[in-house]
Amino acid sequence: MIGTTTLRDLARHVCRQTSELCGADKAIFYFRRDDEWLDVIATYGWEPGRIPKQTQIGGICDPEGSALAIPFNGLPPGVKPGKPEKKLAAGLRIPLVAQGDSVGAMIVHSSTKPKFQPGAIALLQTFANQAAVAIQRASLIESLQAKIAQLEAAQEGLAQKERMERELELARDVQQAVLPRKFPMIPGYAFSAHNKPARVVGGDFYDVIDLGSGKLGLVIADVSDKGMPAAVYMALTRSLIVAEARRVESPRKVLVNVNDLLLALGPARMFVTVFHGVLDTYLRKLFYARAGHDYPFLIRDGEIHPLCGEGVILGYLESKELHLTEETFSLIAGDRLLLYTDGLVDVVSPGGQRLKPIGFAEILKRFSTYPVKELCTEIFSQISDFQGRTQQFDDMSLLVVEVLDTD
Repeated sequence: MIGTTTLRDLARHVCRQTSELCGADKAIFYFRRDDEWLDVIATYGWEPGRIPKQTQIGGICDPEGSALAIPFNGLPPGVKPGKPEKKLAAGLRIPLVAQGDSVGAMIVHSSTKPKFQPGAIALLQTFANQAAVAIQRASLIESLQAKIAQLEAAQEGLAQKERMERELELARDVQQAVLPRKFPMIPGYAFSAHNKPARVVGGDFYDVIDLGSGKLGLVIADVSDKGMPAAVYMALTRSLIVAEARRVESPRKVLVNVNDLLLALGPARMFVTVFHGVLDTYLRKLFYARAGHDYPFLIRDGEIHPLCGEGVILGYLESKELHLTEETFSLIAGDRLLLYTDGLVDVVSPGGQRLKPIGFAEILKRFSTYPVKELCTEIFSQISDFQGRTQQFDDMSLLVVEVLDTD
């Protein structure tokens, strides 16, 4: 299921496997498109022409989002009676719920069994939980592919000026929706961020994701291109990272899965560098992996320490070639973690001098005691002074995490 990214192929696979697991001879897969309608995207064992393409949600999906399988007697809603109709001895409705959201349901029947045994129902329930996550991810990929295709089709018929104006408008909306406006309120921690795209929009993104159980996902990434294409690719990558981070604990595994999904979208036209970490706020430990992204800096006792970690870009190479490592280290009160994109260290002065990571670290050291919000502001002010009137060629983003002294 993880390797399948086409929604209908995945649904057919789930229908077939469900029937084989419990000995059912009929199955219908309903996919939830909106709050009122379900699409029938796969069937097993039913005669062609008896199943409608769509049906109303009532009676199939639980509006409360319950994930429990329950008996279902009689014909499924909208199914035309057969001539003659074979007896449906046992029926079962299996909700498909991922992360608390209903993504659809399955209705399975047996013409021979008087009922489904508890062991078979428990097995189907476990299978349905995994299927729901795979369906949710496949739906996200198809939806994003469709939106990208719509944008490309819409742009072909426009004049150059209109195309550029529309591109900027859409990209601005995409980026504003993706970049966080506020961060989780976690006792003992403070967050701040700043972003300055090279154009009206850019390909950088960052986020702090509440993963539950006292864990936070820290993400900063940089797409290789600029403008509208980078903004769309940024939104796609960010959505995949958030979805995988909530499903998989290991930062390295999250990045490997995202790389596989990006490659599944088609030939690589862009790539993305990513830092993804999981911060255990109770243990004060950070587990992270970096896929070709700039090395983060740790400020501790006024000293600047670059963090280690190996890995290459996502969306271009097969996962076995990423060479990703997963690192871990412990945090103490007063620590500050700075995640940034290369636009901050690649900035060039009017005399042609590049700031470089060492120059960036010197700025951090001078203002290391500032409150996190003022620290972000001062860093960008110092870089602006260094740049002078030189044109900005790359997006700049900064995310700061501070460990507070809770004592």
